[in-house]
Amino acid sequence: VKEIKEAIEDSGFQVEMLDLQDIAVCRLRIIGMACTSCSESIERSLMMVDGVKKAVVGLAIEEARIHFDPSVTNPEQLMQAVDSAGFEADIISSGDEMNKVHLKIEGLSSETEGRYIQAALESTSGVSHVELDLPGSRVTIIYDPDLTGPRSLIECIQGAGHGSHFYKASLCAPPRHRENARLDETRIYRNQFLWSWMFSIPVV
Repeated sequence: VKEIKEAIEDSGFQVEMLDLQDIAVCRLRIIGMACTSCSESIERSLMMVDGVKKAVVGLAIEEARIHFDPSVTNPEQLMQAVDSAGFEADIISSGDEMNKVHLKIEGLSSETEGRYIQAALESTSGVSHVELDLPGSRVTIIYDPDLTGPRSLIECIQGAGHGSHFYKASLCAPPRHRENARLDETRIYRNQFLWSWMFSIPVV
């Protein structure tokens, strides 16, 4: 991910790294916008809220998508920020309604391919955030379950193959879950060893 970030920055673009573990995504329907200055005013108001990491307001679709830290703020405070900018807002979906999935990608071998897959996922309806782990050949996706799901995301990745590049995607556990599974397995083996050792002690 760091290498991809540096490659994009070398091309003259800024990259904002977001920690998926601290992110929820809220979508608001905005009422009353008439021009670009309206959407920019709402974005500024949202970005002033503590805990908001990113805010994008679409004038044409009358919608705001906000990435925020749910331990710091909430959708109600985001709506208040829109109200303070002089507009009305209704919740389309809150952070609790967003899902996260971790996928393993086979056949991924370069930054260019990673950017290609990431772009394909980000253009999928319902996907709000994509984080690619190129060294681990994994991708983490935050999505709206009302619009898409793991099967569609897997099909999107596999459909992104082109030329001699073909990809296979499958569900995988996040690193923390894998570590917990290893710890559980270690505890099981330790307990089995202790029990077998206790019963092997000769009775005098």
